[in-house]
Amino acid sequence: MDEENRRNRLNRILYKAHEDKEWEKVVPPPTEIRVLKHRLNHIFLPVDIDLQGLRETDFKEAYWKEVASEYKGRGLQLIKDAQSIIYGDNVDEGYEHTVEERNLNEIITKLKLEELESWKKIKEMLPPTLETLPNGLLLLLELSKGNKVFVKKNCEIFQYWYKEFDELLDTIQRRVDSTK
Repeated sequence: MDEENRRNRLNRILYKAHEDKEWEKVVPPPTEIRVLKHRLNHIFLPVDIDLQGLRETDFKEAYWKEVASEYKGRGLQLIKDAQSIIYGDNVDEGYEHTVEERNLNEIITKLKLEELESWKKIKEMLPPTLETLPNGLLLLLELSKGNKVFVKKNCEIFQYWYKEFDELLDTIQRRVDSTK
């Protein structure tokens, strides 16, 4: 079975489960969190790897140009994509997400885990608005502008930010796993 057919079959199963309001039997919250964590890592891990490469090459111009062109104009979209995974898109009140659209906030709320310190910290590290972005995420904006001086000066901040963010997601995952 090719990838497209497999994906279509899975989507039909998930849609049917959603229609029957039984998606948790198909995709339980621990699995959903793993999927969301994977999607977030798809956003941030390549940046982390590229920054590590830049540091190891002492920001050699040829490598810098390659990395800068890869992220040119994409920083804001990367942040918004991550915010969507954490908080969901802006949708009408009462809208119920399909399994594929579920976000971390919905799962945390459903499981009544809003008071978890790791969840509170995640919301500080990746706020729902752009007005209060931490320095780690500001680097994505400057990287997308090709601001080598800023990126070179602050790349470690992003790497520490990402490491802590990923560890907090792991903490949430362990907590959700323990609620099975």
